[in-house]
Amino acid sequence: MLPLWQEYSIYSDARIAGNLDAGPYKLIMSFDVQGRRGIGQLHRQLIVRVTDHLPDPEPDDGPVDTARAHDFTPNLDGWTGGDIGEQITALLSVALARRVRSSGVSRECFEGIGDSLGTPRGPDVAPFLEAPSGYAMIPQLAGEVRIEDAGPFLETYAGLSSKQSAIVLRAAGQYADALWWADADPRMSWIKLVGALETAANEFDQSTTSDPVELLKRHRGRLYGDLKRIDPRAAEVVARHLHGLVQAEDKLLAFTLAHAPAPPPQRPTIAQFDFGELESALSTI
Repeated sequence: MLPLWQEYSIYSDARIAGNLDAGPYKLIMSFDVQGRRGIGQLHRQLIVRVTDHLPDPEPDDGPVDTARAHDFTPNLDGWTGGDIGEQITALLSVALARRVRSSGVSRECFEGIGDSLGTPRGPDVAPFLEAPSGYAMIPQLAGEVRIEDAGPFLETYAGLSSKQSAIVLRAAGQYADALWWADADPRMSWIKLVGALETAANEFDQSTTSDPVELLKRHRGRLYGDLKRIDPRAAEVVARHLHGLVQAEDKLLAFTLAHAPAPPPQRPTIAQFDFGELESALSTI
Protein backbone atom coordinates (compact mmCIF):
# COMPACT_ATOMS: atom_id res chain seq x y z
CA MET A 1 0.00 0.00 0.00
CA LEU A 2 1.36 3.41 -0.99
CA PRO A 3 1.09 6.42 1.36
CA LEU A 4 -1.07 9.37 0.30
CA TRP A 5 1.74 11.67 1.37
CA GLN A 6 5.00 11.68 3.27
CA GLU A 7 6.95 14.43 4.98
CA TYR A 8 10.75 14.63 5.14
CA SER A 9 12.72 16.84 7.52
CA ILE A 10 15.41 18.79 5.68
CA TYR A 11 18.51 20.06 7.48
CA SER A 12 21.10 22.67 6.50
CA ASP A 13 23.66 24.96 8.11
CA ALA A 14 22.28 27.80 5.96
CA ARG A 15 19.08 29.64 6.72
CA ILE A 16 16.47 28.70 4.07
CA ALA A 17 13.41 30.92 4.16
CA GLY A 18 10.12 30.86 2.24
CA ASN A 19 7.73 28.24 0.84
CA LEU A 20 7.47 26.63 -2.59
CA ASP A 21 5.05 24.33 -4.42
CA ALA A 22 6.74 22.25 -7.13
CA GLY A 23 4.52 19.59 -8.68
CA PRO A 24 3.92 16.83 -6.11
CA TYR A 25 6.36 18.51 -3.70
CA LYS A 26 5.43 21.16 -1.13
CA LEU A 27 8.49 22.76 0.50
CA ILE A 28 7.49 24.36 3.79
CA MET A 29 9.68 26.65 5.86
CA SER A 30 10.55 25.32 9.32
CA PHE A 31 10.90 27.57 12.35
CA ASP A 32 13.65 25.67 14.14
CA VAL A 33 15.61 28.58 15.64
CA GLN A 34 17.24 26.90 18.62
CA GLY A 35 20.97 26.80 19.24
CA ARG A 36 23.94 28.33 17.48
CA ARG A 37 23.88 29.25 13.82
CA GLY A 38 26.63 29.38 11.23
CA ILE A 39 28.83 27.16 9.10
CA GLY A 40 28.67 23.58 10.32
CA GLN A 41 25.71 24.19 12.69
CA LEU A 42 22.75 22.14 11.42
CA HIS A 43 19.10 23.04 11.95
CA ARG A 44 15.89 21.78 10.41
CA GLN A 45 15.16 24.33 7.71
CA LEU A 46 12.38 22.76 5.62
CA ILE A 47 9.63 20.20 5.65
CA VAL A 48 9.15 18.57 2.24
CA ARG A 49 5.71 17.03 1.75
CA VAL A 50 5.58 14.54 -1.12
CA THR A 51 2.11 13.74 -2.44
CA ASP A 52 1.41 10.37 -4.07
CA HIS A 53 0.93 10.94 -7.81
CA LEU A 54 1.41 7.29 -8.76
CA PRO A 55 -1.34 5.34 -10.55
CA ASP A 56 -3.35 2.77 -8.65
CA PRO A 57 -1.67 -0.65 -8.64
CA GLU A 58 -2.80 -3.14 -11.25
CA PRO A 59 -5.31 -5.77 -10.08
CA ASP A 60 -4.00 -9.18 -9.13
CA ASP A 61 -3.59 -11.21 -12.33
CA GLY A 62 -3.22 -14.50 -10.54
CA PRO A 63 -0.22 -16.54 -9.39
CA VAL A 64 3.27 -15.50 -10.41
CA ASP A 65 4.96 -17.57 -13.11
CA THR A 66 8.09 -18.51 -11.16
CA ALA A 67 9.78 -19.98 -14.25
CA ARG A 68 9.56 -16.65 -16.08
CA ALA A 69 10.41 -14.68 -12.93
CA HIS A 70 13.91 -16.17 -12.94
CA ASP A 71 14.46 -14.75 -16.44
CA PHE A 72 13.58 -11.21 -15.35
CA THR A 73 16.36 -8.67 -15.92
CA PRO A 74 15.91 -5.39 -14.01
CA ASN A 75 16.29 -2.12 -15.92
CA LEU A 76 18.59 0.15 -13.91
CA ASP A 77 18.85 2.96 -16.47
CA GLY A 78 16.83 5.29 -14.26
CA TRP A 79 18.33 4.20 -10.95
CA THR A 80 20.01 7.01 -9.02
CA GLY A 81 20.16 5.64 -5.48
CA GLY A 82 18.60 7.03 -2.32
CA ASP A 83 14.99 7.69 -1.36
CA ILE A 84 12.85 10.66 -2.39
CA GLY A 85 14.21 12.81 0.45
CA GLU A 86 17.80 12.25 -0.66
CA GLN A 87 16.90 12.92 -4.28
CA ILE A 88 15.08 16.20 -3.63
CA THR A 89 17.88 17.45 -1.36
CA ALA A 90 20.46 16.69 -4.06
CA LEU A 91 18.48 18.87 -6.48
CA LEU A 92 18.11 21.60 -3.85
CA SER A 93 21.87 21.56 -3.22
CA VAL A 94 22.47 22.40 -6.87
CA ALA A 95 19.62 24.90 -7.11
CA LEU A 96 20.61 26.82 -3.96
CA ALA A 97 24.37 26.07 -3.76
CA ARG A 98 23.89 25.12 -0.11
CA ARG A 99 24.42 22.03 2.04
CA VAL A 100 21.09 20.24 2.34
CA ARG A 101 20.32 16.79 3.74
CA SER A 102 17.22 14.77 4.61
CA SER A 103 16.83 12.88 7.88
CA GLY A 104 14.21 10.57 6.35
CA VAL A 105 10.44 10.29 6.65
CA SER A 106 9.11 12.20 9.69
CA ARG A 107 5.35 11.83 9.04
CA GLU A 108 3.16 9.92 6.58
CA CYS A 109 -0.50 9.26 5.87
CA PHE A 110 -2.21 6.17 4.41
CA GLU A 111 -5.73 6.17 3.02
CA GLY A 112 -8.26 4.93 5.55
CA ILE A 113 -5.64 4.16 8.21
CA GLY A 114 -5.06 6.24 11.32
CA ASP A 115 -5.29 10.01 11.61
CA SER A 116 -5.94 11.98 8.42
CA LEU A 117 -3.25 14.41 9.59
CA GLY A 118 -0.70 11.62 9.35
CA THR A 119 1.31 9.46 11.70
CA PRO A 120 4.68 10.62 13.07
CA ARG A 121 7.70 8.54 12.13
CA GLY A 122 11.15 8.77 13.53
CA PRO A 123 13.42 9.32 15.13
CA ASP A 124 13.95 12.68 13.41
CA VAL A 125 17.70 12.93 14.00
CA ALA A 126 19.81 15.52 12.21
CA PRO A 127 22.44 14.03 9.89
CA PHE A 128 26.05 14.44 10.96
CA LEU A 129 27.99 17.40 9.55
CA GLU A 130 31.57 17.99 10.62
CA ALA A 131 32.17 21.65 11.42
CA PRO A 132 35.41 23.24 10.17
CA SER A 133 38.32 23.03 12.60
CA GLY A 134 39.58 26.41 11.41
CA TYR A 135 38.56 28.45 8.42
CA ALA A 136 35.65 27.02 6.44
CA MET A 137 36.53 25.71 2.99
CA ILE A 138 33.46 27.38 1.45
CA PRO A 139 32.26 30.08 3.87
CA GLN A 140 29.45 31.18 1.51
CA LEU A 141 27.59 27.94 2.25
CA ALA A 142 26.07 29.39 5.42
CA GLY A 143 24.56 32.42 3.67
CA GLU A 144 20.77 32.81 3.82
CA VAL A 145 18.74 31.89 0.73
CA ARG A 146 15.08 31.66 -0.19
CA ILE A 147 13.56 28.38 -1.30
CA GLU A 148 11.73 30.23 -4.11
CA ASP A 149 15.15 30.66 -5.78
CA ALA A 150 15.07 26.91 -6.50
CA GLY A 151 11.80 27.22 -8.45
CA PRO A 152 13.23 27.83 -11.97
CA PHE A 153 15.71 24.97 -11.61
CA LEU A 154 13.02 22.52 -10.45
CA GLU A 155 10.72 23.61 -13.30
CA THR A 156 13.49 22.93 -15.82
CA TYR A 157 14.20 19.57 -14.20
CA ALA A 158 10.52 18.60 -14.45
CA GLY A 159 10.65 19.12 -18.23
CA LEU A 160 13.57 16.73 -18.82
CA SER A 161 13.27 13.27 -20.30
CA SER A 162 13.54 10.32 -17.91
CA LYS A 163 17.08 9.63 -19.12
CA GLN A 164 18.18 13.25 -18.73
CA SER A 165 16.58 13.59 -15.31
CA ALA A 166 18.42 10.50 -14.05
CA ILE A 167 21.75 11.89 -15.28
CA VAL A 168 21.11 15.29 -13.71
CA LEU A 169 20.17 13.62 -10.43
CA ARG A 170 23.33 11.49 -10.41
CA ALA A 171 25.47 14.57 -11.01
CA ALA A 172 23.51 16.51 -8.38
CA GLY A 173 24.10 13.75 -5.84
CA GLN A 174 27.85 13.99 -6.32
CA TYR A 175 27.74 17.79 -6.10
CA ALA A 176 25.68 17.60 -2.89
CA ASP A 177 28.20 15.15 -1.37
CA ALA A 178 31.05 17.49 -2.34
CA LEU A 179 29.49 20.40 -0.47
CA TRP A 180 28.68 18.24 2.56
CA TRP A 181 32.23 16.88 2.89
CA ALA A 182 34.05 20.10 2.05
CA ASP A 183 35.28 20.64 5.62
CA ALA A 184 35.48 16.99 6.71
CA ASP A 185 37.51 15.70 3.73
CA PRO A 186 38.38 18.29 1.04
CA ARG A 187 40.12 15.62 -1.06
CA MET A 188 36.95 13.54 -1.32
CA SER A 189 34.98 16.71 -1.95
CA TRP A 190 37.28 17.51 -4.89
CA ILE A 191 36.82 14.04 -6.37
CA LYS A 192 33.04 14.36 -6.06
CA LEU A 193 33.02 17.71 -7.85
CA VAL A 194 35.01 16.31 -10.75
CA GLY A 195 32.74 13.25 -10.77
CA ALA A 196 29.68 15.49 -11.08
CA LEU A 197 31.23 17.19 -14.11
CA GLU A 198 32.12 13.85 -15.70
CA THR A 199 28.58 12.53 -15.18
CA ALA A 200 27.05 15.56 -16.89
CA ALA A 201 29.71 15.64 -19.62
CA ASN A 202 28.92 12.08 -20.72
CA GLU A 203 25.41 13.20 -21.65
CA PHE A 204 26.42 16.57 -23.12
CA ASP A 205 29.31 15.09 -25.17
CA GLN A 206 30.31 17.79 -27.65
CA SER A 207 33.74 16.31 -28.25
CA THR A 208 34.82 17.10 -31.79
CA THR A 209 36.45 13.80 -32.67
CA SER A 210 36.54 10.17 -31.60
CA ASP A 211 39.77 9.34 -33.47
CA PRO A 212 42.19 7.91 -30.86
CA VAL A 213 45.32 9.41 -32.46
CA GLU A 214 43.79 12.87 -32.78
CA LEU A 215 42.64 12.78 -29.16
CA LEU A 216 46.11 11.71 -28.00
CA LYS A 217 47.69 14.49 -30.04
CA ARG A 218 45.34 17.10 -28.58
CA HIS A 219 45.47 16.12 -24.92
CA ARG A 220 48.85 14.39 -24.60
CA GLY A 221 50.85 16.37 -27.13
CA ARG A 222 54.25 15.78 -25.56
CA LEU A 223 53.65 12.02 -25.27
CA TYR A 224 52.40 11.92 -28.87
CA GLY A 225 55.53 13.73 -30.07
CA ASP A 226 57.86 11.38 -28.20
CA LEU A 227 56.07 8.33 -29.58
CA LYS A 228 56.19 9.65 -33.15
CA ARG A 229 59.93 10.14 -32.89
CA ILE A 230 60.36 6.56 -31.68
CA ASP A 231 58.02 4.96 -34.22
CA PRO A 232 54.85 6.35 -35.85
CA ARG A 233 53.14 3.03 -35.18
CA ALA A 234 53.82 3.38 -31.44
CA ALA A 235 51.60 6.48 -31.30
CA GLU A 236 48.72 4.52 -32.83
CA VAL A 237 49.10 1.61 -30.40
CA VAL A 238 49.26 3.85 -27.31
CA ALA A 239 46.38 5.99 -28.61
CA ARG A 240 44.14 2.92 -28.85
CA HIS A 241 45.00 1.83 -25.30
CA LEU A 242 44.43 5.32 -23.81
CA HIS A 243 41.38 6.10 -25.92
CA GLY A 244 38.81 5.70 -23.13
CA LEU A 245 40.77 7.87 -20.68
CA VAL A 246 41.54 10.62 -23.19
CA GLN A 247 38.00 10.63 -24.59
CA ALA A 248 36.61 11.12 -21.07
CA GLU A 249 38.93 14.11 -20.67
CA ASP A 250 37.78 15.51 -24.02
CA LYS A 251 34.13 15.29 -22.93
CA LEU A 252 34.81 16.99 -19.60
CA LEU A 253 36.72 19.82 -21.28
CA ALA A 254 34.03 20.41 -23.89
CA PHE A 255 31.22 20.43 -21.32
CA THR A 256 32.97 22.65 -18.76
CA LEU A 257 34.24 25.19 -21.26
CA ALA A 258 30.79 25.43 -22.87
CA HIS A 259 29.12 26.14 -19.51
CA ALA A 260 31.93 27.82 -17.58
CA PRO A 261 30.73 30.68 -15.36
CA ALA A 262 32.25 34.13 -15.38
CA PRO A 263 34.76 34.95 -12.63
CA PRO A 264 32.96 35.63 -9.32
CA PRO A 265 32.40 39.26 -8.38
CA GLN A 266 34.47 38.92 -5.21
CA ARG A 267 38.02 37.71 -5.89
CA PRO A 268 40.85 36.93 -3.45
CA THR A 269 43.78 39.33 -3.37
CA ILE A 270 46.32 36.48 -3.42
CA ALA A 271 46.46 33.18 -5.37
CA GLN A 272 43.81 34.47 -7.78
CA PHE A 273 42.97 32.02 -10.55
CA ASP A 274 43.16 33.21 -14.15
CA PHE A 275 39.92 32.10 -15.82
CA GLY A 276 41.66 32.49 -19.17
CA GLU A 277 43.71 29.41 -18.22
CA LEU A 278 40.66 27.28 -17.45
CA GLU A 279 41.27 24.75 -20.23
CA SER A 280 44.87 24.18 -19.13
CA ALA A 281 43.77 23.80 -15.49
CA LEU A 282 41.07 21.30 -16.43
CA SER A 283 43.59 19.23 -18.40
CA THR A 284 45.81 19.11 -15.32
CA ILE A 285 42.86 18.06 -13.13
